[in-house]
Amino acid sequence: MKKIIYVFIASCMAVSYNVTAQSADVEPTSSEVNLSERQMGQPLSREYNGTEGALVFDNGPHFNVPGSPNLSVLQNTTLGQNTLGAGVSGDFSIADDFTLTSTYEITAVDMYGYQTGAPTAPASISGVVIQIWDGDPSAGGTVIYGDFINSVWTGAAWSNTWRESETSPGADNRAIQLVNAELTGLELGPGTYWMDWQYIGDGGFSGPWQPPVVELDVVVPGNALQSNLGTYAPWLDSGTSDPLDAPFQLYGTEVLGVDDQAINNAVSVFPNPAVNEINISNSGINLETAEIYNIQGRLMQTVDLSSMGTQETISIASYASGVYLVKISGENGSATKRFVKK
Repeated sequence: MKKIIYVFIASCMAVSYNVTAQSADVEPTSSEVNLSERQMGQPLSREYNGTEGALVFDNGPHFNVPGSPNLSVLQNTTLGQNTLGAGVSGDFSIADDFTLTSTYEITAVDMYGYQTGAPTAPASISGVVIQIWDGDPSAGGTVIYGDFINSVWTGAAWSNTWRESETSPGADNRAIQLVNAELTGLELGPGTYWMDWQYIGDGGFSGPWQPPVVELDVVVPGNALQSNLGTYAPWLDSGTSDPLDAPFQLYGTEVLGVDDQAINNAVSVFPNPAVNEINISNSGINLETAEIYNIQGRLMQTVDLSSMGTQETISIASYASGVYLVKISGENGSATKRFVKK
């Protein structure tokens, strides 16, 4: 296993896991990273719009009450939850997994963090460091990309979302920031990987903190890990002990070989957007299967295409609205198409 190098300020105090989560009624401080030893990005100069590639993975929503602004509500009364956010700087990092169904060049990531008391503008998170692991960091995985020294941050701005609790409605001291990072030279084949990160924030505010994935009136199943000095343990809600996930989106482009390109050119998926069904058209390639995945990498359905003619119709009436990927495989290769279920 590769050795991980961490950067700390000399005055950091050792803090145990049970004080690295920000609860509904406690505002602990967290270690701050040494900004002078990090490479910093430039101020946000554009509205991030995914131009670095298509969305290839979404780990879940960062708010559960849409509006203007949106709200990420800690349901400490309804569900008994107690964790507003996890410490994700200094001694601490958050790691969460993602699954790819094809080979992709990953070019960008959207992430979400906040600092208690920070204004909506300018954004207080001014850096992020990212490592990619080839497996679970707590179970023998190895770092295959990135480090905890060089920032890959390209900008941050208020995500138009407040983090609050049911017992403190209307609180406006936790502005969730959209943090943009760009990755270079990261090509990953099909499989499950782990992204591990820290934010670099303004020492004048508490945090940075990582809010969890949230859905209204639902305990979202998660498996994220929090690291303390390189020791990884499950990130659990301090009220319910439920495992948590962290919201992020990955962007990139599919990498196609010669055979993959032939399938990609020969097949199409329509209509897009779709309501109750999709059609796969084929112009002369021998196909084998179509595997439909949601954007979190969960296999939804496998369809046998070995006897199809020029078109196959697949029902998606039971699918929830969202983005889906169709991995179409032939004798010598595969290609992935994308569609939206309305």
